[in-house]
Amino acid sequence: LSHWLLCCWWYLHVLASWRSSFEKIENSSMSIYNFLDAVSAKLVLKLQDASVYIVANIGFVVFNMLDRPVNVMNLRLTPQFRKIFCNLEGLIKSRKVGVVVFTSGKESSFIAGADIDMLYPKTNTS
Repeated sequence: LSHWLLCCWWYLHVLASWRSSFEKIENSSMSIYNFLDAVSAKLVLKLQDASVYIVANIGFVVFNMLDRPVNVMNLRLTPQFRKIFCNLEGLIKSRKVGVVVFTSGKESSFIAGADIDMLYPKTNTS
């Protein structure tokens, strides 16, 4: 129990030290990338549609499909999810990460849902 309380205190201390960065996000259009840069996040995995960063034992998984206006769930993400979760598992086992935050590189949404183009491919009707 005392270890758990110490961990809670430590995370609260870290979050309090980031208060100015959080206030900048609330009061402006600061992106997740600006935030991660402001808190000196370490990039540990870069994939086509997602990246994993670490800041003070907190992992950030940032989804950003650059070729799409919104992030969507599709078959292209399946092997990337596998790599992300294997990477996170190693980071958690080595105690480099204790908490994981899933977020989006898009300002308007996290993941819009299933990829409609994948579910209903365009067909030639002629």
